[in-house]
Amino acid sequence: MNTLINLTQLISDTHIIQIKTQLSNSSSTLLLSQDGVYNIPSLDELSVPFLILQDDAQLRGISIDDLESQQVIDYSQFVELTLTHQAVQKC
Repeated sequence: MNTLINLTQLISDTHIIQIKTQLSNSSSTLLLSQDGVYNIPSLDELSVPFLILQDDAQLRGISIDDLESQQVIDYSQFVELTLTHQAVQKC
């Protein structure tokens, strides 16, 4: 299933591994928004692909200059993602 997983909070490495497994077994996309942007170091370390909502990262003082440009999306791209995925799962 083509699911958008919207991670909105800081989670443990155990949960990150579970999400990584879920992503590898599907065509799902992981989006970090709200406090979910604080998971960037753990996700990078475990090589989990993800997208970041630009405004939420900037509001929380996270520099997006160090991130690859294809990982950072703006609000209009976020809306487009929700429209192109069959389901949106908020965690």
